[in-house]
Amino acid sequence: MKKTEFLFFAAFLILLAIFTGPREIPFSVQMYGSMLFIALVGIPHGAIDHIIFMEHNRVSPVVFYCFYVGAMGLFIAMWLLFPCVSLVLFILLSAYHFGQSRFSDLEQLPHTVNGLLSWSWGCSILFGLFYYKNAELAGLLQSAPDIAQLEGAFDIQIYAWLLPFSTLLTFLLLVWALLRRYIQTERFLSEIYFLLLIHLCFYALPLLVGFTLYFITLHAASVLSEEFHFLRIRRPGLSVWKFIFLLMPYTLLSVLGGSILFFLVHYGWVDTSNLLLAFILVSALTLPHSIVMHGFYRKTTTSL
Repeated sequence: MKKTEFLFFAAFLILLAIFTGPREIPFSVQMYGSMLFIALVGIPHGAIDHIIFMEHNRVSPVVFYCFYVGAMGLFIAMWLLFPCVSLVLFILLSAYHFGQSRFSDLEQLPHTVNGLLSWSWGCSILFGLFYYKNAELAGLLQSAPDIAQLEGAFDIQIYAWLLPFSTLLTFLLLVWALLRRYIQTERFLSEIYFLLLIHLCFYALPLLVGFTLYFITLHAASVLSEEFHFLRIRRPGLSVWKFIFLLMPYTLLSVLGGSILFFLVHYGWVDTSNLLLAFILVSALTLPHSIVMHGFYRKTTTSL
């Protein structure tokens, strides 16, 4: 079991005990706690995209930043013009990105199969989250009038079909990989176990808490570990503290920039809801980050 998997498992048991206890945890505590851990672990995992990209591509920093900011601007413009389409693209992009990081070490698996497995696995966990926590999602969407138009994208009837389809496809692809000896029996059983455990986590814990736990442990922390091992090979003197120092500038910039925007929303200087702003910001950051990581995974394979 990887360290990040053990951390996820242990944290899940602790949170399960907390949230099934007699005392109800206020939503504000859940929200601020999730924001804190995302700031500490989630945001940093994309804070060295510029370094990762330029290690593989001999381009100037100007070219990289034009690409990165341009991709963000494109997605923001799409949100303003086509919010429903943008949401669907964001979900599918996130699903593939989550799955790709999960199976990044399966270098021997054919690219087409690996891509389909990554997409179906990511869809399975996200569709599970939307299905199990549909009532919570509906309540959040209804609390923000400018995002109520997106409620149809979370119709529970849609996920009643998409959830079993994506989960079954993931299982069949893993069975195929096992029979063709691309993965061993131990890896097969581990993937089935953790897929079920993630679903159980999303089912048992509140929406924000369950997703944050998965995101910071099985995704962000895992990616950070891959990035560290990759850079340590390229930069033999790299220590954990030096790696953290590399993460700090754009982590702090992202936290500061996001805080300023939410401050402006809070005082009515930006005419949007916090929820819509969160969707736009996260998706705008996800697009260029996922492109950078796609190139990273295609050109190098690292394991924890």
